[in-house]
Amino acid sequence: MMKRILTTLKEKWPEYFLEILVLIIGILLALQVNNWNEERILANTQTKQLRIIRQEMSNNLFLLEKEWEKLSVQIEKQLKFIDLINSPSAMDSISEEAFSILLLQAFNERVETPIENSALNELISSGGLKDIKNDSIKTYLASWHTRLNNLKKQEDIIKETNKGFNQFERQSPDFSFRVYLNTVYPDRGISLPSSPKSNKKIVNNQEFENIIITLWGQQRRVETVFYPQYKKDLIAIIEALDKELKNP
Repeated sequence: MMKRILTTLKEKWPEYFLEILVLIIGILLALQVNNWNEERILANTQTKQLRIIRQEMSNNLFLLEKEWEKLSVQIEKQLKFIDLINSPSAMDSISEEAFSILLLQAFNERVETPIENSALNELISSGGLKDIKNDSIKTYLASWHTRLNNLKKQEDIIKETNKGFNQFERQSPDFSFRVYLNTVYPDRGISLPSSPKSNKKIVNNQEFENIIITLWGQQRRVETVFYPQYKKDLIAIIEALDKELKNP
């Protein structure tokens, strides 16, 4: 029986071999086509993601420019206020209203750069970052949150100093919030006391001077160091994405 089977196989081997070969080739082609489809779908998905991330980075550049402009104006006001402290004659001649408004403009604006990162966060959380073929872009995106943290840490330092400044205003016997609010927001119905005192004498307080100069120094550092670096990083990633998207 076995001999008959072997004889049959020997006789039919060329025919079986051809059938097996055709079957194997068909399987390999199907696998290759499937791989091509998967690669095409992945490439299309990545292109869409990179386009969205590129738009986010472009938006972040615009938001940075707006915040940078606001910060520069604030620093200019801070310098005017510090110069005012250094000039007793100028302090005597400035009105209570002008003093309060300058104080508001110089030290009560919040420094916080708006950031759009939802598409990048989704790419990272989904594990899609590892599939990006461009190593330069992958490195930029992988380190992006670290780059942002350097800026955010400095802004957090400013927030803490601002808290100390606001606390000092509330607690200092030389500063009247009632007088301040009446002069800055006269339409809010906060009347002055019968014998209002001037807030201008607060400039003689050394703690007050130390806080506002510290704030100025911290914000000046953001303006001259951290914002330029953030802008440089944004431009670099936008240019890399533009190059990749033009030559997918």
